[in-house]
Amino acid sequence: CNLSDIDTLANFGCSSKLKDILLSYSNIESLPACIGKFVWLEGLDLRGCKRLREISELPPKIRWIDVGDCILLEIFPTLSEMILVDGDIRLIRSMIMYGCQRLCEKLALDVSMMASVLLHQALFSLSLFHFSTLPL
Repeated sequence: CNLSDIDTLANFGCSSKLKDILLSYSNIESLPACIGKFVWLEGLDLRGCKRLREISELPPKIRWIDVGDCILLEIFPTLSEMILVDGDIRLIRSMIMYGCQRLCEKLALDVSMMASVLLHQALFSLSLFHFSTLPL
């Protein structure tokens, strides 16, 4: 499958039927934006796509992604974008990212930022709970 095939499938309405797309070891450099139209897509195999630099969007029901050995991959949805879609929690079950040094460095920064925000929210919630339970 090549990128023009993905565009063609999306334009002909096949995007509503596909469950998995296997593009492993291809020469793609980025996924087309139309990948978001594949509303029932659960799996995306991009393993070994050594020229892949960017994944700008993920389909709403994606469950597993293999970007192992995509050594140039840097642009990828943030963790918060991968977990939440239009306010609903997305259940990603598996992400394979071995050999993706650039991506892992960026995701580590994102994880650190998310952890800081979540910790702040938890501390704020605890302080509200503590304040509301004080005797009058």
